[in-house]
Amino acid sequence: MDCPTCGKKLPEGTIECPRCHPGRMPADARPIAPGAQQGLWLAGVFSFAVALAGGGAWAWYVAWSKQLSAFPAVFIGAAVGVVIRLFGGRSSPAAGALATLSTLAGMGLGAVLIYVQWTGSQKDLEAALQFYNFVFFIIGLSVARSLAGVKKQAMPPLLRGNNKPPAS
Repeated sequence: MDCPTCGKKLPEGTIECPRCHPGRMPADARPIAPGAQQGLWLAGVFSFAVALAGGGAWAWYVAWSKQLSAFPAVFIGAAVGVVIRLFGGRSSPAAGALATLSTLAGMGLGAVLIYVQWTGSQKDLEAALQFYNFVFFIIGLSVARSLAGVKKQAMPPLLRGNNKPPAS
């Protein structure tokens, strides 16, 4: 690859041109290490376990209270987000995806268990599927991603409105 500033060929594996930017690294440079995502595997195992336990607890609550409500989905999302934040290490887009998948798994298990063990009439089950219960699912997913620590990445200068091309 050639340097966009001076046109010289860049040495293999360099991020910036050593001629144009001697001794300077970009502000957002992150080393790529083989063990960098190791904590995410641990977070994945724990978050799926917590999500599935939350789904089971939600089904138990519905069976015990005889009221179908999706508010426990928010607690499932919060628990998953906290687990990923604690065990996942550095924030990354993969952590957000993991939070979403784990939370969906827990909510899905809870919904299936509730459907299987529902002893009321089918009409009662359909009546409980109201809009506000779906809102709890969305809130639970949002809480999981937020607590997992997913941060928005900064936009490159060309996308921020500084439309000046690099000097040649």
